[in-house]
Formats: sequence, structure tokens, C-alpha cells
Amino acid sequence: MEGTSAGAPEEHRCVRCGTAYLPFRRGVPCPSCGVPSTSESGIVPAVLDAYARNLRDTGRPIPLTIQVATLWDDYLYRGLFFLKAVDGRRPRESEGSVIARMVEIPNGLNGGAWRAHVADFYRELLHVRRRSAERTK
Repeated sequence: MEGTSAGAPEEHRCVRCGTAYLPFRRGVPCPSCGVPSTSESGIVPAVLDAYARNLRDTGRPIPLTIQVATLWDDYLYRGLFFLKAVDGRRPRESEGSVIARMVEIPNGLNGGAWRAHVADFYRELLHVRRRSAERTK
């Protein structure tokens, strides 16, 4: 599957506190200290591309085996599982409900700021996905 750690950019470290995270768009605050990023990692298009490619090539959005070896992989697979949950949600379940459910799953997030960071990542995935779909109409 494309989009895994092979060829992935190096992780981003906060200039103030050194926390490793991926700034999925410019200005994303560090989940530990809040300093806005000045760069963007490219993880959002990578997740969307991997999701579409996996569906096209294998009929499933998530590969059968997963190896999370880097921070990039962690964001990639969080994104794939999130998009699968959104696409498979009950008819009356909102995207916001899926986000709330996904950030509450025990997964090693350290505190509310990290959960907020991941929720913002999920909202960004949906935003870019919608914008891309509108452009292809």
C-alpha cells in the first residue's frame, strides 16, 4: 500500500517544546504547548489517496496487515479507520458523532489537547475530501 512510512517525510517537532506531531495544515497548534506550525506535512492527501487506492485495488479501505512504525503511519492509519467509520456510519449518525466516538477510543492519546488535535485532523480530512469531490463534479 502506498502512503506508509516508506518515503514518508520526517516527523515535525515543535519549535518550542520539541513534541513530535504532524501539522496536517499550516498553523496547526502543537498539541502540547499550542505554538502554531509554520509547515504542513502532507498527511491529509496521503490518507485520502491511500483510502481511495485501497478501495480500488482491494475492495477494502484498510489493508489486511498494518505496521505502525512511525508517527506518519500512526496518522495514516487513524485517518483510514476514521474514514471507514464515517463511510459506514448509521444513516442518522452525524460526522461529528463519529469524530467524538473515534477520539474516545483508548489509543494512547495524552490528554484533551491531543484528542482535540486528532479531532481537528479528522475534520480536516472531511473538509479536504468534500472540497476535492466538489472540484471533480
